[in-house]
Amino acid sequence: MKKLLLTISLVLFATPIWAQVDKEADQKRYGKGQMPFNEKGEVVFSRVVHEEGHDKKALYNATKLCITNIFNSAKDVIQLDDPDQGIIIVKGYSVIPTRAAMGMIVDANIYYTLDIRCRDGRYKIDIRQIKGHSPAGMTNGVYLPATDTPAELLTYDLCFKQNGKMKAIEGFYRRAIIDCCNRLLIQIQKDVHNNLTANSANDTEDW
Repeated sequence: MKKLLLTISLVLFATPIWAQVDKEADQKRYGKGQMPFNEKGEVVFSRVVHEEGHDKKALYNATKLCITNIFNSAKDVIQLDDPDQGIIIVKGYSVIPTRAAMGMIVDANIYYTLDIRCRDGRYKIDIRQIKGHSPAGMTNGVYLPATDTPAELLTYDLCFKQNGKMKAIEGFYRRAIIDCCNRLLIQIQKDVHNNLTANSANDTEDW
């Protein structure tokens, strides 16, 4: 009995600590400034990547290969493909496992427009027109239509309580969108660099 009471006491003592850790982690990862609004009030995740020594054509080719590897069917998602201008625009989506109410992990569908523009020595990634998508379906015997949640609605004030803790329901798509876009930026930068490195190695290989 004493062991049981001790266990319960430890759990009750630890719960506020865990909650504080979660709050601090959420503030750092999803808090103010993590959902980037531009001067027009649009949410756009952007990154300019410098790749010195590579011209626009090489960067475009590396980017095109990156898009082909990321998406199952590049032909279906590419909306604009202009090698002369070094521009690729994609309408894509990603499935992101995300913490929801009661700590459950639920897949979130995130739709976006991916815009990559290449110049000599650098390229720019923009992820815009971002939204969380909930497909239609039955929930507890009730049919719910599909709904979209634009990133612009997921402000800090909407998704966080006054005490700084993130709201479970409102914060779900804010978490998913921020994670999705940041991971996509990192993946594109890594893949493009690897593609450029691989191409350079092939160019110098002695046949």
